[in-house]
Amino acid sequence: MFYRIKQLRSALHPVVNENEYSWLNAVLSERERQLFLKQTLTEQRHALDVARDIQEQSSLIENGYGKEVYHNLLSGALLHDCGKSVIHLLLWQRIFIVVFDYLPERIKNIIRQSKSVFGKTLVIYTQHPAWGKRLAARAGLSPEIQRLIHNHHTPQNSMEEILHSADNRH
Repeated sequence: MFYRIKQLRSALHPVVNENEYSWLNAVLSERERQLFLKQTLTEQRHALDVARDIQEQSSLIENGYGKEVYHNLLSGALLHDCGKSVIHLLLWQRIFIVVFDYLPERIKNIIRQSKSVFGKTLVIYTQHPAWGKRLAARAGLSPEIQRLIHNHHTPQNSMEEILHSADNRH
């Protein structure tokens, strides 16, 4: 529960400092950087937190999968929510998505089927991985990074699970 309070504080007052933007320049290609910068400041902050989580696991990842996989995971962490740049979510919508997971299934089904702003918010949330994959493909990013973006909510392999777990912690 405390991490959710920290998430709310970070969403209300997102800050990305110059050192982090410098680090991004070293980690991301120009095309990847352009996708990152299209995200809202709140999404950028979240992406950096997820990437920092991946970075804390660098030795384990590099030893188990290699440097290329580690780099792809870093890029995937920084870009996993880039699909949200297609339609920006407002803060209350982001809060609703978190609260939605705690609702009874009967109420979830009613909301899913509604044409209300809540139902539309869920459509944006459920579609952003596919939108992000499309943006990554148009930008010429590797198929591995595209898959990480597309599957970050529904991991299909251990690499995607690493990203999924890091995302859930932030």
